[in-house]
Amino acid sequence: PLIPEDEIVRQIELNNQTNGYFFGDVYNPRGFFPPEMCYSDKVKRIIKDMGYHWIIIDEIGFNGKLNQTCKDTIYISDHTRVFFKERPTSAGITYGKCRNIAEFKEFTKNLVRDGEYLLTGSDGEVYGHHREGQEILLVEAFRDKDIKMVTMSELGEIYKQREEAYPLASSWSAWEDEMAEGIPFPQWKYPGNEIHEMQWELAYFALDLVRNTKEKDRNYEDARGLLDRGLHSCQWWWASCRPWWDVGMIEHGCELLLRAALTLGMGASREIKEKV
Repeated sequence: PLIPEDEIVRQIELNNQTNGYFFGDVYNPRGFFPPEMCYSDKVKRIIKDMGYHWIIIDEIGFNGKLNQTCKDTIYISDHTRVFFKERPTSAGITYGKCRNIAEFKEFTKNLVRDGEYLLTGSDGEVYGHHREGQEILLVEAFRDKDIKMVTMSELGEIYKQREEAYPLASSWSAWEDEMAEGIPFPQWKYPGNEIHEMQWELAYFALDLVRNTKEKDRNYEDARGLLDRGLHSCQWWWASCRPWWDVGMIEHGCELLLRAALTLGMGASREIKEKV
């Protein structure tokens, strides 16, 4: 939500091209999982215009508080289905509390009642990369007769109760006090975080340079590719210090954006060096 609309569209299209290359025709998404579940009405409008039928966001986006949604209801906003990811179990999976199906059942035994669904959402790398061996949870869940695994689109067909929703700008990293203070994206744009401010200044400087350069100009393609990679969200995330901090990731993002600008010529390089 923090980058220009045409850049949002470009990032989505690049992602679709990449997934289409590796997965072929089987990759045909009907819904959208925004990075870090960062949501705004602008994002919803864009994905609707791009043909997506649903979006998944964190439950705090329902009204700024946790544990507010009904687990037997499908929410609609401007003719788009909005699925609210349940936070406690998702966090349990992310932080290694549900390494296998036995731990998962124990963790959720008091969280889900008959007739309700449990909707989790997390980074894919928690299954075997960040959490080595945790991919067994998925294997066991698909095999377990007590658990019915369905896709998001199928969930919308199984549950018939509908309710209009008015989601707030939010992310899966925001807490209730931050939502109340109007800080929906604390890991990426926290008021008073001077590093965030400098990162965004550099990002928009590089964006303006590249977007105002003609595609036929020398070095445009190289600069455009560096900018695409430089807009990754991790550099802001690791500069948030909430509580995680990684100078290497911050420097890497800065380097990509800097190289995108410098690639376009020496005139740009002198100006951007002054800003850096």
